[in-house]
Amino acid sequence: MSEEINLEKYIARARAFGLNVFYGSVNNHFMPSVIWDNEQGDYVKFLKLAKDAGASIIVVDIFRMKDSDIDEEKLDEKFHSEKDVLEKVKEYNARLEEFREYVGKVGSIKLSWFMNGIEYSYIESLPWADSYFDLLDEMDTEINE
Repeated sequence: MSEEINLEKYIARARAFGLNVFYGSVNNHFMPSVIWDNEQGDYVKFLKLAKDAGASIIVVDIFRMKDSDIDEEKLDEKFHSEKDVLEKVKEYNARLEEFREYVGKVGSIKLSWFMNGIEYSYIESLPWADSYFDLLDEMDTEINE
């Protein structure tokens, strides 16, 4: 499996369906959201459905790993004095460093369109991106609680 999602194939297919592409992210805290079941078809089927339903714009939200995604998530050792917690902090920081090899690579993509106040989304994510977000969740649960 590739270490990076080929963003251009998604964009090209959306445009081939006559859909306009908007690069950004969706803050859907106040909107119902439906996530496509990838086992029912790939992004091509999702985009065709969007077009057939009358969508004209596809929002493309990508996660491209940056150094700051790693640096800003690192835990500051000086704020953790308990030995067992300090060891866990060091372990998490070392695990974060392992993601440096993916800096500059696209690890996930979310395609969305909207109708009647509902967001319809297709999400594809590579294992390394899933692992990164799982690690952040684990860090938040283990250290910050």
